Amino acid sequence: MRALISHHSGAARACRLAAPPLLLLLSFGCASRVKVVQIDSSPQGAVVYLDGIETGTTPQLVELMYGDDPDQRHFIQVRRPGKRAFLDIWKFKEVPSNKRYTLENE
Repeated sequence: MRALISHHSGAARACRLAAPPLLLLLSFGCASRVKVVQIDSSPQGAVVYLDGIETGTTPQLVELMYGDDPDQRHFIQVRRPGKRAFLDIWKFKEVPSNKRYTLENE
């Protein structure tokens, strides 16, 4: 069995567990909440960063993991050379299902 364990930094690590899922929830006290957002840009091919870590280029699906802290935030940055960069900060309830950035010249 594999489980993702969320950290306050927003990063997650996988680990092997022998316990069934219900026991896992009882042991850790809560389950991670996950939101998936489709990130796109015009023009496409902009680099996407999640909490400062490069995740690829647009368009792409990004999975955001949240623990039980209602104030936990994730930082999304979208950059392309010669274009103005964007930075969004999302709490769990603020995450859209898709986000498109129109990148303008600097």
